[in-house]
Amino acid sequence: MEFECKDCVEDEWFNMVKVKLGASSDDTQLAAIPVAVKAPAPAKVQQRRKSVQIQMTHVLELDTINFKVNTVTIVDESKNCVDTIAKILVDNPTIKVRVEGHVDGSMLKGTKGKKRKKRITKLNTLSHDRAQSVVEALIARGVHPDRMVSEGLGCSQPLPDGHESKRVEIKVVGLPENIQHNHERQKETLQKEHEEKLVALKVVQEKEKQQDDARMEQNNLQQALNNLNSKNKALENSYAQLKLNQEAEREQMEANHVAAMANRSKCDTCQTQMVYKCQACAAKSSESKESAPVAPVAPVAPVKAMAPPAETEIQRVESQVLDVKEQEIQSELKAILIGETINWTCTINGEVPTETKGAVVRQEATNAVGELSAITRLSDTQTQITFTTNASQHFDTNSPIVIGKTTKQKEELQELTSITVSNVICFKPNTTIVLEGSKHICGKLAKILVRHPEIQIRVDGHVKMSRKSRKIPEKMNQAERLSEARAKSVVRELQKLGVKNYMSAKGFGGSRPLPKGQDDKRVEISVINSD
Repeated sequence: MEFECKDCVEDEWFNMVKVKLGASSDDTQLAAIPVAVKAPAPAKVQQRRKSVQIQMTHVLELDTINFKVNTVTIVDESKNCVDTIAKILVDNPTIKVRVEGHVDGSMLKGTKGKKRKKRITKLNTLSHDRAQSVVEALIARGVHPDRMVSEGLGCSQPLPDGHESKRVEIKVVGLPENIQHNHERQKETLQKEHEEKLVALKVVQEKEKQQDDARMEQNNLQQALNNLNSKNKALENSYAQLKLNQEAEREQMEANHVAAMANRSKCDTCQTQMVYKCQACAAKSSESKESAPVAPVAPVAPVKAMAPPAETEIQRVESQVLDVKEQEIQSELKAILIGETINWTCTINGEVPTETKGAVVRQEATNAVGELSAITRLSDTQTQITFTTNASQHFDTNSPIVIGKTTKQKEELQELTSITVSNVICFKPNTTIVLEGSKHICGKLAKILVRHPEIQIRVDGHVKMSRKSRKIPEKMNQAERLSEARAKSVVRELQKLGVKNYMSAKGFGGSRPLPKGQDDKRVEISVINSD
């Protein structure tokens, strides 16, 4: 047989794949030969295999085999590459190869569960069909079909960033590096399947455990209900028996009283026990009360209700002052959150001494005052400063600017630009992280609260929701949790800035939308009563 020669020893993986694909009986018998009896390939054979592998790899690096979109049809531009590969294989008739198909896995992004598995299966099928298409193209160019097998690897072996993962690779069968690579890939596949089975088994076990717990809890509840019904029934029987006993005792007492009323105005029992009277004694008692004169009843003087203790004048004045202060601070906080801020950037010739963040920037000519945000050294001769002001402040380059304790003349001011932004505390999308551009707003709020440590506030978080989403309880709960977490994040930012006031946080989700045209996604601060 051709495969028994020492120049062409079949490798174990190639025989296994051919058996699975329905190879000829001679090849199947060869695949069944134990690996231990196979002689190692001679050095010349391995050298020839390696040379052919290098040639085919070089050809595929220069000109890849491409297909029409979502098909197995090789484009005309790639047929020259197929011709070159076919010539190499025809010139080396003892070499066997494995054609591997790879596709791009970008369509798997954002998919889970059954949908992801379905797309993986589709990609595996497409990659295998494309590899088989290359095999058929090589057969048409004179390469014997028994020398080739095809395999579709889907998107299981993506290339690093910057390289195209959609490709066709042709590997020589029998090279040690290819055999090792295949064994590692099979091991990874088996390991992955084993892990998936373990996860599925854990899910099943967890469901069974939950069902067992639910059944046990239901049995416990049923047993408790049965015990409660038994106790209720016993209590009803006891109450009925007690009622019968009381009725019998009353009838016996009535009989005794009637027998003793012949020569007495009151029976012995009613004489000694004034709480209970038999019917005969009760009738006599009512007759005697009707015949007796009624004594006049003296009028009772009405009781005056005690007035609550009057509040002292000092406490009343202090309460009024505190209420006025709370209203003023509430107005200041609200003005900050609905106002605007101007971010100024000024390029200055020369150096600016390092100032602490928050230093005062002022211009006497325009009567403008701002707060220093950052100092950036642009070059040896230029420095850039960034500061913020209220919307009413205005700076220009026609007069000197004082930065902390340093004065810069108008000749040193090169460029001055500004951007007006709304005072809205913003967060990174779907997170509780306050954006850097919004932290200056927290700084303004903190300055007011630090001056008034006795004021108590509540930070309210709101998010934007559609009308349809507001009708779904799960989405409402999720929105409330997110808005509360963002409110707590603002509280932490204020604490970092030195605020020691009492602060609480509450999330309203999307339950308090603003009128149309206004953004519902916001943070509000309310001064709460310190009482």
